[in-house]
Amino acid sequence: DITFIDARQVNLAKMEVRGFDFEAAYSMRLADIAANLDGSLNARLLVNHQYDFIVQANPAADPLDYAGQSGPVADGGDFNPSPPWVWNAFLAYDNGGFNVTASWRHLSKGIYRIDRIGPEDPGYDPGIEDSITTNRVDAVSYYGLSMSYQIPVGAGGDRYVELFGSINNIFDTDPPIGPGGGGGGGSNYPTNPVYFDTFGSRFRAGVRVRY
Repeated sequence: DITFIDARQVNLAKMEVRGFDFEAAYSMRLADIAANLDGSLNARLLVNHQYDFIVQANPAADPLDYAGQSGPVADGGDFNPSPPWVWNAFLAYDNGGFNVTASWRHLSKGIYRIDRIGPEDPGYDPGIEDSITTNRVDAVSYYGLSMSYQIPVGAGGDRYVELFGSINNIFDTDPPIGPGGGGGGGSNYPTNPVYFDTFGSRFRAGVRVRY
């Protein structure tokens, strides 16, 4: 008879993530363009590209490369692969205590599931078990706008009242379709909530006081 079972967890899984980040920034005074212009412009661009997201459950299992998958996450757990390209850009105008910043976030088209085959993939055949109608998640762009204004209080310049406000997802852009399985195989959303906006347009305003 069986008298003892040892079913402990063993940390044999391996994950390798590779990619690169690129950043560029540029600032200029408007007075350098025309003497009667005040303030400055600041531009910033951030780019991320992930080309490997390899998960191997154990040394005997075949490694799976989830790079580019922006649909539900299977074996990645809390570590989410991303769309192939993620872009973030900011353009800000500063003039004394006044600031206005416009933002743009773009996520490129991604793979829905690497363990499925769609018309976009090599070897597609609608008769095979893992074929699906489409194996891609659409690209999406989000735009935002924020403003703030500082009103000095007293002498010295270190005390002020700041009024601020922001709008996220200005055009109320819907997230692309990429449903998960719920539970341990993705999310319960009809999209990937890690990268795509599930709230829609949001407005925020407030007051900060430094004294």
